[in-house]
Amino acid sequence: MGKNMNIETSEDDVPIALTDINGIGPTYAKALSKIPIRDLDDLAQYTPDSLSDALHKLGVNVSAKRIKRENWIGQAKNGLGQLDNNEQTPTERETGTHQEPEESHTQSKWQQHAGFYVFFDYETGEDGEQVWQTRVWQTRAYHNESGEEETFPGVGPAPWVNWILKKAELLDVADLAPAEPEIAVSREDIEAEAQEEARIDILDVQLSKSSPSSGVPEKKLMAEVRFQISGVKAETITADRIPFQVEVRVLDLESRATNLVATGQSQLEPQKFEYTSPQEFPFPELGRYEIRSRVFLLPSDETIASHKGPIFKVVP
Repeated sequence: MGKNMNIETSEDDVPIALTDINGIGPTYAKALSKIPIRDLDDLAQYTPDSLSDALHKLGVNVSAKRIKRENWIGQAKNGLGQLDNNEQTPTERETGTHQEPEESHTQSKWQQHAGFYVFFDYETGEDGEQVWQTRVWQTRAYHNESGEEETFPGVGPAPWVNWILKKAELLDVADLAPAEPEIAVSREDIEAEAQEEARIDILDVQLSKSSPSSGVPEKKLMAEVRFQISGVKAETITADRIPFQVEVRVLDLESRATNLVATGQSQLEPQKFEYTSPQEFPFPELGRYEIRSRVFLLPSDETIASHKGPIFKVVP
């Protein structure tokens, strides 16, 4: 594959056929012609990695990941950038949409300035809980192609929305948007609001062996979950005898599998703000484990408390 980096081309030299490929516009096509890649046969000889490297040497940053995702090479091999009717690019499959040609927007009075895809991804951590991230891919920039991608921890909108506005060069436009009226809030107001809702706190979880009951010779474990109700509404919800539920899970510290082993329901009692809920469950198999406890009010679980520990080991 030739890689003469000194070839100069004018706009008239831009190979039209390359722009038929989804993801390649005039800017990228012009850069490809400097590699030189002037037709689909030339493009089909590359791999995503080698093509990304060649573009990078020209100062055009297009990741191999994007080239592979948009299937530039596969489209070139299929001819004229066309995929089969039942085949979509990875980007189209991921978003569940089909990209329309740019010409489809020419009839509208609205002109596209920039375009982005936003993806919310998660993975399961070692403790069995989901960890989230937000991935933003800039599909189109003002007057040129883009392809930049950025990842942000969590799903909070502020970081990635600001990144989008910056990349789209719209920060000045955003600053001109009508500002929300400012509301003066005192520290006392914040503290009073925080105390309005009832709160649950798990104070302690004690684990012990449960004595066999009559007719049931099997030994079991007992997790005693001690918790308290606080807040301004604590007196009200105890007087109303609001039901609560206690759940006990066992986390296998080797496999990271979590099993619900015990659950129980009861009711709050008037003027009683501290409770102990004993939850009995069978011995797990040999191994090392951690108790995970949860307490929440019913019927909704908006008021909830969680607790980790203690850790215990089952031996022969």
